[in-house]
Order: sequence, then structure tokens, then C-alpha cells
Amino acid sequence: MLGAKGVGEKAGIKGETPLLVAAYSGHSEVVAALLRSNAAVDKANDAGYTPLLASAHFGHSEAVAELLRANAAVDKAGIHVETPLLVAASSGPSEVVAACSHTHLRSHAT
Repeated sequence: MLGAKGVGEKAGIKGETPLLVAAYSGHSEVVAALLRSNAAVDKANDAGYTPLLASAHFGHSEAVAELLRANAAVDKAGIHVETPLLVAASSGPSEVVAACSHTHLRSHAT
């Protein structure tokens, strides 16, 4: 099933994809497997939460690292105008803040 194209695309009633659920639950191995199966890394649920925003909010540093390796958008804001970097800076562990900051700086370097 994980080899099927779009396996991470099927959303629940609130728009939650398997990748989003794995990310906010901190299941980094599942996050990695879904990303290898071409799950949409930045697909948000109905509330505007992306997998990276959710995992940064809950401080799941390994899930954050997997998502950043897959080029998740560190600046993509949720409906409350919060980005993964902002969420990590306000409530996340230092390694999540560092990972999001490094990716943000790298993506804005010219």
C-alpha cells in the first residue's frame, strides 16, 4: 500500500492526511515512509495546518527533520498566520527551532 501513488493524499473529514496525522503524532518513521511514497509534504488540513506546522507545534524534532529533508515549506502560514518557524520559536524545543531557522535562512539566501 505504501508504494501506491498518492497514498498520503487521502484526507479524513477534517482534511487530515495520513502524513499530517503521523507528523502531529511524532511518528517519524511513518512520516519518512509516507514521504518516500510521494505524500504531499505541504498539504494542509481544513484548519490550515501542514505536517511541518503540526510537528513543530508539538516539538517532534525527528518528524520535523524528515519533513525538512523533503523540502517542506518552513514559511507556509496556517490560517492563524503562524508559520512552522514562528510556532517552533514560541513553544518548540531548541532543536526544532534550529532546524526551522536553518532551513528558513538557507531558503532566503541569494
